[in-house]
Amino acid sequence: MKLNKNLSAVIVLPTNPIPTEQFAAEELAKYLKQSIGMEVPVAREAGEGAYPFVIGAPSRNTAATAFIGAEQFAAKVPGPEGMYIHIGEQGTLIAGSDDGDNRNRGALYAVYEYCERYLNCCFGAYTKPGTLGGEIVPAYDELTLPNEVYCKAKADLPYRAAVVQYNNWVWDAEHGLNHAFFDFLIKNRYNTILTWTGVYEQWKDMGELPELTKRGFSLNIGHHHAVDTWLPPYGNKDIPIHYADEHPEYYRLNEDGSRWHPSESEKYAGQIVWCCSNDEMIEEVAGNVNRWIEKNPLVDTIGFWPNDFKDSLCCCEKCAGKTKMENYLSFGNKLARRVRQAHPGVKVDIISYSDMWECPKEAQVDDALQLNQSVWATRKLRTIGNPDGSGIIDTVYSENILNFRKLMKHVVFYEYYMGIYGNRHRIMPAADEMQAMYQYYVENGIDGSGTQFECFNLWNNLLSFYCFARTAYDTELSLEDSLRAIGRLFGKAADTVAEIFRIWEDTLNGEVTIDKAAIFFKEHVDAEKIYSLFDKALDEAQGDGATANNVRLLRMAFRFTMLDEDGLDATTERGREMIYMCRNFNSYRTKGGYGIAIPFNYFLSKEMHFGFALPNDEVPDLSKTDKWYTFA
Repeated sequence: MKLNKNLSAVIVLPTNPIPTEQFAAEELAKYLKQSIGMEVPVAREAGEGAYPFVIGAPSRNTAATAFIGAEQFAAKVPGPEGMYIHIGEQGTLIAGSDDGDNRNRGALYAVYEYCERYLNCCFGAYTKPGTLGGEIVPAYDELTLPNEVYCKAKADLPYRAAVVQYNNWVWDAEHGLNHAFFDFLIKNRYNTILTWTGVYEQWKDMGELPELTKRGFSLNIGHHHAVDTWLPPYGNKDIPIHYADEHPEYYRLNEDGSRWHPSESEKYAGQIVWCCSNDEMIEEVAGNVNRWIEKNPLVDTIGFWPNDFKDSLCCCEKCAGKTKMENYLSFGNKLARRVRQAHPGVKVDIISYSDMWECPKEAQVDDALQLNQSVWATRKLRTIGNPDGSGIIDTVYSENILNFRKLMKHVVFYEYYMGIYGNRHRIMPAADEMQAMYQYYVENGIDGSGTQFECFNLWNNLLSFYCFARTAYDTELSLEDSLRAIGRLFGKAADTVAEIFRIWEDTLNGEVTIDKAAIFFKEHVDAEKIYSLFDKALDEAQGDGATANNVRLLRMAFRFTMLDEDGLDATTERGREMIYMCRNFNSYRTKGGYGIAIPFNYFLSKEMHFGFALPNDEVPDLSKTDKWYTFA
């Protein structure tokens, strides 16, 4: 069938659409307008003579039955998060599986799949509002589409999370790129956001919950704020009780016979600061959690994690003689059972990492309990970037999580694709390992994984962030499939940028662990070859401001990686270039920027924290002299 701006059409919603369906219709209308110039209204029925774009499964939208019966659809698209597109001369059906969770992400995914597959859009990036670049939406006078059916029955891995913190710890969550980030996540098949309660509460105060709701995100809330949220030693806005004073027995018994009793400044200190064996305390925590969920119904997972510092375990008679993980798993299981009884759709998430690691040999585990196993065991992180997936497969990481899987229904991995500490925000290519790993997860009953990822560092590891959830959603997607798809961001330079990505991926093949990987990449990549390819790519992209700017931003991530080092002199040409990048493009610890993190350590520490600043006339305006900073 043919699309053009003169086609009379209507987007048909169910009679009672849920937020994701309403948003899916609005998104379809937006991209039909941008791409074809079509003005397509959204309605509850098609009307006479209008070409219908029907949103929703037959069980949700009776107009869908003109394309397929409800039983046949349910058999073809059982879900969860399945999608179905039927294009014909008499209409188009864009539907997701009826998952019964009041989210219906499949319908939203189907709209984006339609835009990518048939309108040739690319949703692989975003950048500063008002600047050319980011996602690409081609414009057509007319477009002929095949009459066909596309179906993806379900997501291969049901858990695909972004771990969002805004910093190492909770930071200011108000950022000008929040909505662009949320859009990127859902368009690229992420379905869960895991974050601290402190970030969630900021989003709530800022009015962001409707934005999360209409995109259908699952929310895993708690992180290292769990104790302060649901067992606060000195109370909080929801719980006025000072448990440290009124119920000291709820907390860890120290070796000297005292109970953990922090000062206000020390309340995040220590690890498992509560007594895992105190049933009265568990009842109290469960009651607090259940009342909190009632006020926050969008949240479907409670992350009850310890504080992020190693410390001794409770020495009481019931806790003594057991490992940290044995005590923690027992506590999590009792809490999950009590939460499930009040809120059957809510899970409790516990973490396995550092010295809280090894799976107990025996345990009774409720189906509402989920294990989030970090790839950080004791003091060692996994190796990264080997295409055979050997950073996970047949390692202590896979062995331990599979032991947990024997005990429990839900196990997932916690990843660090944005790097960690000294390597953070530098390029760390690892997209080529994902397919092998995710196929292994499917085969072994692992639900998926989450990765740390922030609104301000998209370009720093663009390909990994792009492939992460897409490959988990559809494990048949190879790296070459993803390179072809993301190539649309770079227009005529797509093949050259794909060559750059391949060189990056080939440079890192599991030689080192995550904490050393970006440094290894910097030391071993053929920088001269990469810079020459970027020159070629920019020449190819010239004439198209959006794709040229995308080439510039990708090159800037590489340039930052290659320049960033401790002790870089801010008065040198190299240092001034870093300062220019940091001042003009950086989204790290700022409210805006281009979606790239340029945390130049010298500049940030001196200028941002101690009031030192180089005079502006000492930092040249590279936008007037350097093609790499002359943005369209």
